Amino acid sequence: HVKKIDLPLPEVGYALCSSIDQLTVTNLLAGEVLSVSAVIQPSGQPETVTPLGSQGVSATSATVFLPPLPANTIALQISVSLCGLEESAPPHITVPISTTTAPIGPPAILAPLYSCSRTVVVTNANPGSLVTVFSGAPTNVLANPVVATGSDLVITLWTAMFAGEKVQVEQTGCHASGESKAITVKSLPDP
Repeated sequence: HVKKIDLPLPEVGYALCSSIDQLTVTNLLAGEVLSVSAVIQPSGQPETVTPLGSQGVSATSATVFLPPLPANTIALQISVSLCGLEESAPPHITVPISTTTAPIGPPAILAPLYSCSRTVVVTNANPGSLVTVFSGAPTNVLANPVVATGSDLVITLWTAMFAGEKVQVEQTGCHASGESKAITVKSLPDP
């Protein structure tokens, strides 16, 4: 006898920025299959749902890389399944597409930064925007770009920072483009 289970609903805590092709989904179980569909509604027409794709899940959260969204996409539907054990059709959550048009200020880095550290705390980020940490020039990237899931986030760097390095963050998408002020990395204080 196979027992049917109710899977926890996936979670996305922000509206999708249509210019950003990544979505961070949480509240997942390893082994699930996550499916994404576009909710399309041309003006004055009925709503339709078009599958965009699916991917396996290996942790409690996942970054979903999205294809270009079809015209007139108003939202995404996210659902999960696990070995066919879910009750009937898997329930889904709906992620709206951001309609924000007002410009949003740049993010900031929480100072001070110290040499040997491998994390940067970013504040005032716009949820749904893509945040990139860099040193000197935006092409000198220090970590994988991250979709802001809230206004504050911690970004882990590929390598440790060094004294005198000037670190900034750049935010793109959802009318929230901008760069933070540069923060100069300090030497560790003597013990």
